[in-house]
Amino acid sequence: MTQTVNTSEQKSFFNRLFGEIQRISGSLMLPIALLPAAGLMMGIGFALTNETLISIAPFFTNGFWSLVARVFQSCSSVIFGNLPLIFAIGVAVGLSDNDGAAGLAALTCFFITHTTISMVLGIDAAAVAEHPYTYTNVLGINSLQCGPFGGIVIGYVAYRIYMRFHKTQLPDYLGFFQGKRLVPIVAAFAGVVLGVGFAYLWPYVQAFLNNTAGALLGSEKPSLIALFVYGFLIKFLVIFGLHHLVYPIYYYQIGTYVTKAGATVVGDLPIYFAQLADKVTPTAGLYAIGAFADCMFVLPAICYAIYKVAKPERKKEVGGAMMAAGFTSFLTGITEPAVFSFAFAAFPIWILNSCTHAIVFPIAAMIGMRGGTTFTGGLIDFTLSNIIPGAPLWWMNLVIGAILAVPTYFITKWYILKHDCKTMGREDDEEDEADVSEVTSDDLPYRIIEACGGAENLVKIDSCFTRLRLVLGDVKKMKKSTLKKLGATDVIEYGDNIQAIFGTKAQLLRDQMREIVKNGTTSIKAEENKTETNETADVSQIVSPMTGKVIPMNEVPDKVFAEKMMGEGFAVELSEGTIVSPVNGTVDSIFETKHAITMLSDDGLAVLLHIGLDTVNMKGEGFTQLVEPGELVKAGQPLMKVDLEKVKEAGYSLVSPVVFPEYKGEVNVTKKQLKAGEKVL
Repeated sequence: MTQTVNTSEQKSFFNRLFGEIQRISGSLMLPIALLPAAGLMMGIGFALTNETLISIAPFFTNGFWSLVARVFQSCSSVIFGNLPLIFAIGVAVGLSDNDGAAGLAALTCFFITHTTISMVLGIDAAAVAEHPYTYTNVLGINSLQCGPFGGIVIGYVAYRIYMRFHKTQLPDYLGFFQGKRLVPIVAAFAGVVLGVGFAYLWPYVQAFLNNTAGALLGSEKPSLIALFVYGFLIKFLVIFGLHHLVYPIYYYQIGTYVTKAGATVVGDLPIYFAQLADKVTPTAGLYAIGAFADCMFVLPAICYAIYKVAKPERKKEVGGAMMAAGFTSFLTGITEPAVFSFAFAAFPIWILNSCTHAIVFPIAAMIGMRGGTTFTGGLIDFTLSNIIPGAPLWWMNLVIGAILAVPTYFITKWYILKHDCKTMGREDDEEDEADVSEVTSDDLPYRIIEACGGAENLVKIDSCFTRLRLVLGDVKKMKKSTLKKLGATDVIEYGDNIQAIFGTKAQLLRDQMREIVKNGTTSIKAEENKTETNETADVSQIVSPMTGKVIPMNEVPDKVFAEKMMGEGFAVELSEGTIVSPVNGTVDSIFETKHAITMLSDDGLAVLLHIGLDTVNMKGEGFTQLVEPGELVKAGQPLMKVDLEKVKEAGYSLVSPVVFPEYKGEVNVTKKQLKAGEKVL
């Protein structure tokens, strides 16, 4: 009998896989974002010890400025020297939407993993000294050279543990350890398993990375073909958002170097900077060298060509956009605004651009060029990482860039005209009734949500430096042309995974969209009417969140509530321990001690549920949380379970106020007893 595979299931699997790869790629942006700070510190340190500068200003040789230079160089070195830990924490935090519990789990898992490796393999200080390319000292632990790639693996494992266990409920007698507190505990035991696995498998993984990485660092005759392929891939994969998965291996994993001080440094870029600090001619610095000619010359040339071939009536509009994209690439090295203006509309030009980027790497290897980067390939980074430190033949980047830019400009212009490519300013008019002429920066995230089919269609909201990474429930509901009118350079679809390129404001838009969806105000009109709705909402639809005897607010044995300092409401003396949602809406927050919950209804009414009086002192004992902040809930849905006997034994009142902090009307409860889930007002 022949087994068949459902094509749609296959497609769904690959969509999910691609989405997960995208998320890992995006999470790397958090630790990578730290590197410019390290690069700036190192640049300042090099500048203060630069012989040319000292010849002009000899006072930089005095004790104070020498100390400043050493401090900045040492501070940058400690960042580059601990990249594996930074990547582990950064990946876990980035994937978990900045949750500290995931970061703590990664930290715990990291230490336990390396301690286990050390014990299993019996690595001591003598072994580290004898085999510095195989072993290293990780924050006082003698271990394997696992590098940032090992940190990424540990960070991802910590994230998966977080996702699996951060909502886990345990029996009441273990209640203190449930939820997010359980995550680092599980991560500690996972670290033991990882450590054993790393001890026996990592040497093979490292050999694979070295063998597939092409030219090994420090080789007299590195593989020029491998360097070209590497340069092509890290450029070509930009349009898929997957380049972040390739270059970190080369930047931070390939090659080792022992400094004059005896420390072992791993990775092309850290070695490049360490060799500069040792005042030796760098053998490292091959894997970032191609970016500068591309960002500073070739891409601006392509942008200018796109402007030149735009329709006459749109030249002004296209000129402004292309000038901004080209200058952004030149100055900062952020290329997506320029790249997506042509990569899909004129795909062969994208292949050409990937080749011009790639050719620099073998040229650099042949003539002895070396260079580094801490962020991207623009003028700022070129100055800090190459000119100031005195990289070998740094000026050749300018020569090569200028030589490549000229033919690229003419080929781009010729190809677009010959094949009538629909680059910016040459598109056919699209039918789209959306009016975006008066969209302000405050309105923009709302309009993007609407163009994506509404908040209910947004399964996941994420981003990297320059692109929104979204997962949609139904891609057909998305209005691609509207997103472009709202400022997206392009919109790329991979199944239900969407990338909308908004440039450097992508991360701000991500945070704004998350906040809007969380608060339930997913339209501009809803936001404008939020305050008014809160004051005049129809509270008659509210259901009782608790079961028990009704207590008028002015009789609550707590002055703050009795005098309505918190707002209007009523109270219930609990007879059952299940607390339910009084409204259809969003869980706004849950206090760490679980004794209080704030909510926002779909029509904008704020609600505070205070479970018992002075129960904050129980520090969560006897409270079992059933939902998470930001979760959408229905009226009557259980939110919390309370052990009433524990509350009584602790000596606290079961009178539980239900407060509407911003409601301006009167609240009258005519019933003497309430049942959780029944209408109350």
